[in-house]
Amino acid sequence: MDPMNSLTLSSSEQYAYRQFTREMRVSPGARALYNRSIQMGWMRRLLFHLPSLKDLQQALGGKPVSRRYSEGLQTVPVKAIIGSEGRTTDFDIEFHPIKKHSQYRWLRVATARDEWIPIPPVELIRLGNEYFVRDGHHRISVAKARGEKDIEAEVTVIELD
Repeated sequence: MDPMNSLTLSSSEQYAYRQFTREMRVSPGARALYNRSIQMGWMRRLLFHLPSLKDLQQALGGKPVSRRYSEGLQTVPVKAIIGSEGRTTDFDIEFHPIKKHSQYRWLRVATARDEWIPIPPVELIRLGNEYFVRDGHHRISVAKARGEKDIEAEVTVIELD
């Protein structure tokens, strides 16, 4: 989903976000936060054998979806987000980045947060009491690294037969 199609950002916020994504700067705070997150993830995976994110398709268990509907924009506890709709190997269960290719995007999101640049809400799928990321893995990873407890999300609910 293109974040600029989101109805949750005002036109001035959309402009700020577009301007930010065109620039190539990374704040020193973002770089330090990224390095700390990478190190913490590596250490915790080594010591505690942290799994990667839970896969939505596996959570569905082959059962047919009986109903899918939007719950709209809401605040979601980041600790309730435990899986992904297809990027299960890019982040561990605590959303520490695993893959090097995520670094640039992660740093850009962290810099935006450092500079108070508005960022679109993440997109989540709720299955029971668990949330799976459709869009916004880096935003969630940065929020967790910053110690944030909640995140704004567009939530879609899936109910199974």
